[in-house]
Amino acid sequence: MVGHRVVVTGLGCISPYGKGVNSLWKGLLSNQGVLKWNEQLQHVVGQVSDDVIGDIPASEKREKGRVVLWSEIAAAEAMKDAKAEGMDHMETMVNVGTGVVDLELIGDTAEMFRSGKGRKNSPFFVPRILNNMPAGYVAMKYGIRGGAECMSTACATGVHSIGSAFHRIRYGSVRRAIAGSTEAAVTPLGIHAFERMRALARGEDAMSSPFDEKRKGFVMSEGSAFLFLEREEDARKRGVKIYAEIKGFGISSDVTHITSPPRDGSGLRMAMERAMRDGEVEREKIEYVNAHATSTRNGDEAEAEAINQLLTHRPAVSSNKGHLGHLLAGAGSIETLATIMSMEKAILPHTLNLEKSDCAEIRHVKSGETIERQDACALVNSCGFGGTNGVLLIQKY
Repeated sequence: MVGHRVVVTGLGCISPYGKGVNSLWKGLLSNQGVLKWNEQLQHVVGQVSDDVIGDIPASEKREKGRVVLWSEIAAAEAMKDAKAEGMDHMETMVNVGTGVVDLELIGDTAEMFRSGKGRKNSPFFVPRILNNMPAGYVAMKYGIRGGAECMSTACATGVHSIGSAFHRIRYGSVRRAIAGSTEAAVTPLGIHAFERMRALARGEDAMSSPFDEKRKGFVMSEGSAFLFLEREEDARKRGVKIYAEIKGFGISSDVTHITSPPRDGSGLRMAMERAMRDGEVEREKIEYVNAHATSTRNGDEAEAEAINQLLTHRPAVSSNKGHLGHLLAGAGSIETLATIMSMEKAILPHTLNLEKSDCAEIRHVKSGETIERQDACALVNSCGFGGTNGVLLIQKY
């Protein structure tokens, strides 16, 4: 492998389970989902409690919005975990992605203009709807001068953000990075928009059921997750805890349909192959796949086909979306974080609500299943509207 080895030394997140990595990890190992019926939205959703923001002045909330506030909180946890808060960050970069802009703010502002009240428009309207603002605020908070990038590739955003930062470190553009994604689209307009696409599970008893024959569509959720990445030699010199190594990253495009993958899973399979080739890892070393599986029939079946064709030794497979629902742009980063925890703790979260698989050829994770191999590797799969795919290769450290 050419370039530097890249390791993860800091983790931070906000999820519907609450604030912090420990809340997420405890939830994923339980049999308790976090998805609930919302009377206003008339859908089962995963929501982040307002309590996670804490006592922040109303003026700051008006300026930043939830995606920025959550990013700052999750980034702060990752920076503290990596002992990176007081470092010189001239050679550190930020890559924070988000997918859906503040739809409610846009709608409310448009209505103000239609009713002749345009002068009351917030001066923060433009910053609030720019996708790169979470990255910008995190960079300003910590004096990060190595660049502030923003990926926006729908539901593949989180994996693409981390993968891009990983490559920047590996090939010497920067020494370290804080990378991840954030999404706050669980709003009336956001729910209505996806409902019109017939993508969402309906009814008060709706569940997120990846790979299960009773699936009825995905359940929308929200949150934010960040990793602190750095060169292995720097981490060892600093004496900080190393959670895992990022070994490879692969991307591909389906070029078949904007929302539905090819039935044979060929696009995702290509990204998986490229991630393993990028990391110079043989497929037999893959012990676990954290699947994108969103609880839609076309998506689940295509991903199962990709896994089965490529990984014939049948590694363990599970989807965090049974517990969390689908965080859209936030999915890839929080699932990468969960996979890193799985490697570090040597235990795999199962797929909640999976009772009878119609993708039975997959070896689904059993509750409490462990990883025995010391050099075990895992793949994190993500797919997004527009036919974009991203896969990260993680190795136990």
